[in-house]
Amino acid sequence: EYNFEPLILTSAITDYYAKDENLYEEIVEKNIKVFRTSGKDKVISKGSSVSAGRSEKFRKFLSKASQVFLSPDTKILWKKTAIAKAEEIIVSEKPDIIFATAPPYTDFLIGNYLSLKYSIPLVIDYRDAWVDCPYNFYPTPLHRIYNEKLERKILINSSAVVTINEEIKGIILKRYKEIPSEKIRIISQGYDEEDFEKSGIKEKTDGKFRITYSGSFFNFMTPEFFLKGLRKAIDKRPEIESGTEALFVGIFPPEYNDLIKKLNLENIVTLKGYVNHKECIEFIKSSDALWFMIGESKWSYMISTGKLYEYIGSGKPILACIPEGTAKNLLKQYGNSLICSPQDVEAISDNIIKLFEQYQTGAITEGNRDFRKKFSRKKLTSELAELLNEILLLPG
Repeated sequence: EYNFEPLILTSAITDYYAKDENLYEEIVEKNIKVFRTSGKDKVISKGSSVSAGRSEKFRKFLSKASQVFLSPDTKILWKKTAIAKAEEIIVSEKPDIIFATAPPYTDFLIGNYLSLKYSIPLVIDYRDAWVDCPYNFYPTPLHRIYNEKLERKILINSSAVVTINEEIKGIILKRYKEIPSEKIRIISQGYDEEDFEKSGIKEKTDGKFRITYSGSFFNFMTPEFFLKGLRKAIDKRPEIESGTEALFVGIFPPEYNDLIKKLNLENIVTLKGYVNHKECIEFIKSSDALWFMIGESKWSYMISTGKLYEYIGSGKPILACIPEGTAKNLLKQYGNSLICSPQDVEAISDNIIKLFEQYQTGAITEGNRDFRKKFSRKKLTSELAELLNEILLLPG
């Protein structure tokens, strides 16, 4: 549609803690070329899969341990193989632009090497900040300095930089004074309108108010305060217990099962586990309200997850337990949201009661349609295509 033919370079099909194989099928249906660094392409089954999960504490330990020895991330071990495969693609396909998206930040290193060697313009795409990513761990100042040097070098060489929000752009400009503001283009995350148009609706218990959380919990994301707020809401308004379903779609940390039992919420909480993206959208569409949270941390202000944009795309009321920052500013503009701090159990309980009452009285509202359309992936793709065309017109 925009006269660009994507060529995707990725790793061999490997085990991962969660897979959505339906997304791969969409790529195949559109005849997009996918190049893998090793291993034979497999026939992928429909649906989704999830491997046995480790505890969150153990996952954090492994993450920090790996960052002691592997920089900028564990995918640095893939760099040599990826470059070799990419060089084959460059010879056979002759791409006009290299587009590297991160994390993992090793992708930027690969793209930068190829750009310099073959004189192909490089566009780097930040899904998260690099040096200041809240999930990164630097065991020594030298680790941080090394990553800053890598980032500066790649920013200077790139033809354009894409970030998902103003906050990440601001961090880059503050640290690297030599990078001009106009070099960085903000193209936000978004949602696919077709996903909502083509998907069905999951059945729910008649008459019950359904509030749904879609996604996983990791690092400083936790269901603890929502669950405690739900318990307090029931204590204030006992009819909420029989008239509500709190649905969690995604990988739920097993360590919180005991909290559900302790709070006597077994009859109100439903854990659906990991599902494919299509089913996830169907659960969102079947919900009366959605719950969203970002935990407190030094860098929480710049987090705006992809899930938030799908929530906005649904038009559903959103109970947002979030700190100050880009997500809060976005939801204020969306309008159809109740916002409180992540650990304010009292406010969470009051907001649950408000949403329950709105449902009972038929007063559930829909988010601003014009605002939602700003984040349509079709619109965002046109913005990216415009940027790529500008780069192709640059001299040299």
